[in-house]
Amino acid sequence: MKIFLLILGCLSSTSLWATLSCSFSNTALDFGNVNLLSNAPIDAMGTLGISCSGGAAHGTVTVCIDYNGGSGGMDISGDPRSMLNGSSALQYNIFTDHARSVRWGSSTIVGSNPESLHLTLDSGGHISTSVQTYGRIYASQTLLPIGSYSSMFSGGDTRVGYSDTYSNCTDVFHHGHLDTASFSTHAHYAGSCTISTNPIAFGTLSRTQHTIASTTFTVTCSNLLHYTIGLNHGTGEGVTDPAERVLTHSNGHTITYGLYHDASHTQPWGDAPTNRTGLQVGTGYEQNFTVYGKVPLQTNIHDGHHSDTVTILVHY
Repeated sequence: MKIFLLILGCLSSTSLWATLSCSFSNTALDFGNVNLLSNAPIDAMGTLGISCSGGAAHGTVTVCIDYNGGSGGMDISGDPRSMLNGSSALQYNIFTDHARSVRWGSSTIVGSNPESLHLTLDSGGHISTSVQTYGRIYASQTLLPIGSYSSMFSGGDTRVGYSDTYSNCTDVFHHGHLDTASFSTHAHYAGSCTISTNPIAFGTLSRTQHTIASTTFTVTCSNLLHYTIGLNHGTGEGVTDPAERVLTHSNGHTITYGLYHDASHTQPWGDAPTNRTGLQVGTGYEQNFTVYGKVPLQTNIHDGHHSDTVTILVHY
């Protein structure tokens, strides 16, 4: 009798499936100190960092990014978004391109789409990259009050979906992995002022009585900005008193004159704190001021053109 021994070997095989995992980090979109009186667009940039691992070698990952309104809110159309300072809203938006022509969308905005990226992993199934975000504060907001403006993006305001299976953002958000990438937008409006001037012309001076003249200038300061206005001593030599300024001829001859707050010529206008205007409050609109000039009677006046250059100083 022959006995056969059959030995069966069982080979166990374990399949290792890679699990894709991505993380996202956003820098603040910080406009810094802004000057809204310039009445021009103001730009800033931020960065969205993306890091993925655990994917298939040389595989493709689709990343879909929704930016909604943030705590500042946005128009129903998605334009503009807003940063808030109390109840005041600074209008701006976030764009995908340097030219600021394509707004960063969201699947929650009618007629808009989230930004989609298709990233190729390396041989180890990894990728680390970044995407720029482009911000722009819109012009024509000169009447906004000074202060700090901000909007916070967190939770559903920065919804991020990613998948190495789906390439359509609708599918990615429904069936892929979901994450967030919080960030904030900031702008500080410290305030500024602009000045528009007119000359003061005394004309032909009298040799028998004093000569008076006046002119106006405008100051436009940021809404709610406190300021005072002073006049320096001009270009005449040795002037220390705003009531005894100097008009100078090219040959060196001089004529004494003064500049005043009032038509009675009793309140000299200089740049010492006691000679400036009282405290003013900006409105974002032009504010008009009148300066009154007086050339007292002088018997030693020489013929010819005499002039002085006085600088208006706005302190805020």
